[in-house]
Amino acid sequence: MKMRSIVLTALLLVVLVACRKGNDNDNDNHTSAPSYDSTHSPFMQRTIVQLDTYHKDSAWIQVPEHYYSGFDTEKYPLVIFFNGRYEGSDYGNLRAMLKWGVPKFMADSIRFTFNVAGANQQMIMLCPQSSNGYPSQYDIGKTIDYMLAKYRVDPSRIYLTGLSSGAAAVFSYLTYSVANASRIAAAVPMSSLELETEKIANMKFIADAHTPVKIFCGRLDDGYFKNKSYADEINKYSPGLAVFTSYGGRHGSWNERYDPSHAFYDPNMYEWMLQYHR
Repeated sequence: MKMRSIVLTALLLVVLVACRKGNDNDNDNHTSAPSYDSTHSPFMQRTIVQLDTYHKDSAWIQVPEHYYSGFDTEKYPLVIFFNGRYEGSDYGNLRAMLKWGVPKFMADSIRFTFNVAGANQQMIMLCPQSSNGYPSQYDIGKTIDYMLAKYRVDPSRIYLTGLSSGAAAVFSYLTYSVANASRIAAAVPMSSLELETEKIANMKFIADAHTPVKIFCGRLDDGYFKNKSYADEINKYSPGLAVFTSYGGRHGSWNERYDPSHAFYDPNMYEWMLQYHR
């Protein structure tokens, strides 16, 4: 009887260990990061952007090569990239962002360093993930505040870019007030979704702040004429301030525009932004 009890106890322990192992593997499948998601990666790291006491966003970030060296005290330009609606998540599923734009090239082990005006310029690249692809102007403002407080950001060189709904979010921030637009050195909205009438009327805020805007949109994109009209609206108040660049693609032809090389554009969009400052 005693031997039978020992055997049953041993079997129970084996089952418990197997179940625990299975559960651990399950958790790994949901929370573990792929190899490029290492906190030791020099090209991209996960981080948290604390917007206020109750609200925070997960994000990808890349800082300059020697940022944490101890001898680097430089302040750097900041580029904030906003994803489209299908790359959003309530649970920090940052993998969903890796298909398009800045996060895609981070995952390709690209360092965002460019030669502008004869100087090698590195940048802090931030890609916060909104839940639905429509961060509010409040969230964008708080993201900027957080980065200024926590990182060595040059406040005169803050740039915004986004695609689809993320581009609409860039416009929403810039057209909320002249004060908002004045914080931004330059912006690149790409294939913006349609804006409300009020935001179109407020394009004057961008002109009043004299914030250069470069709008990309494919000629086969359903929003082509709307995006072109946004540039025209800005230029109505400040001729030449907005640049409209078209190409032969549909909605979703974005990676060629975000490519940090000169395979498609020279200067590329990052070099175009870096020439401007407050």
